[in-house]
Amino acid sequence: MSFTWEDVPEINKKVVKYVKTVIGETVGRGECWDLADHALTFAGAQFDKSSRKTIYIFGELYNPEKEMIFPGDFVQFEGVTVSYSSGNMTFTENYKHHTAIIYQINSDQSFYYQ
Repeated sequence: MSFTWEDVPEINKKVVKYVKTVIGETVGRGECWDLADHALTFAGAQFDKSSRKTIYIFGELYNPEKEMIFPGDFVQFEGVTVSYSSGNMTFTENYKHHTAIIYQINSDQSFYYQ
């Protein structure tokens, strides 16, 4: 499946616009959710921040094998380990929850997220 920028929902376009303005910067406390929270607020999204249970409900669940993923979509990971390198050091972090924003989808349908 492929798409054009015109196919991307308006709210997603606003999320991507926000992410572009803060790449390389610390957003809020630097937690993954802070970027999502600020991007959703910038986009004018309505979501329930009243509890830890509802904070992760900011859209609809969908099957990426059957439905299109767009830039500006969110992914909620559970029980994830992230490894990255900086200079000559490698860091590994474990997260109970990790929220990411799909920033770019490549022609081979792989994607880049923040």
